Amino acid sequence: MTESKLKGWYITPDGERVAMPDPANEDGTYSLAQMQEAVGGMIQEVVGVLPGKVVLVDEEGLLKGLPLNPAASVICRQGIVGNALIMNEDMWS
Repeated sequence: MTESKLKGWYITPDGERVAMPDPANEDGTYSLAQMQEAVGGMIQEVVGVLPGKVVLVDEEGLLKGLPLNPAASVICRQGIVGNALIMNEDMWS
């Protein structure tokens, strides 16, 4: 899969980048279940990070003691723990 065709991926704390499966919703967006599975819990948006993109993390990541995600922290310009889901804005409903 080429970079331009990726609609969503998540970055793990060890720096692995994992492509999201095809969107489950009929309108071509990811389902809540897909997004929650990618981040490992309830989703929370990291606001204002990348133009045209949405970044989601586990809302309770700090409470769960999830490990620091150095790559996502650099992208988001703030400390991020656990998986960080990054997707095109149009994949989010």
